[in-house]
Amino acid sequence: KYEEIESIVLFGSLASGKFNEESDIDICILFKRNTPKMLENTIFDYFLSLGKDLNRSIQCVFFFLEDINNWDTIFIENILAEGQLLYGNSNYYEILIKTLEFKPYQIITLNLRALNSSAKMKLKRILYGYKTTKKYSEKLYKYKKEGIVKKLQGMKLGRGSFIIPEKVLIMVENKLKEFDIKFSNFRVWMQDI
Repeated sequence: KYEEIESIVLFGSLASGKFNEESDIDICILFKRNTPKMLENTIFDYFLSLGKDLNRSIQCVFFFLEDINNWDTIFIENILAEGQLLYGNSNYYEILIKTLEFKPYQIITLNLRALNSSAKMKLKRILYGYKTTKKYSEKLYKYKKEGIVKKLQGMKLGRGSFIIPEKVLIMVENKLKEFDIKFSNFRVWMQDI
């Protein structure tokens, strides 16, 4: 009915499955660019009337693209985590991600079973770096080499897994192919590490 609406997203207790008799219905309405702000009142009145018909309070949050820099980041994170699209298209997801300045990262999980101990150690040193300390003629020498994960602004997550910016995925894939190692990867969105 309203062409100015980009998306309507359900969030809160109803979206997360924690709805009870006292819960209200939380709705986020994302308007297209250059939508007159007075439309907010018309839509608010519509949801107020709908809430009366349902005998349930409906809380509306309005987002105008022009105000994107003023949006509450914690609130946006909640909508991204639990939001369910009711109307429009899923562009809201990308818009909200850009608002938070999220960037695509890849979580890489290695299958190390096929590697022998020596190859595992070599791969570990290449990926995560290493430190050595040697004593020679009463003098202590320290050497530190940074691994490619850190060089590429990534981070080790656990045994056999790390996260890297998606833009460097091909470099890491090529290095892993040198070891003929199987791995899986998937995209996540997050702020810079």
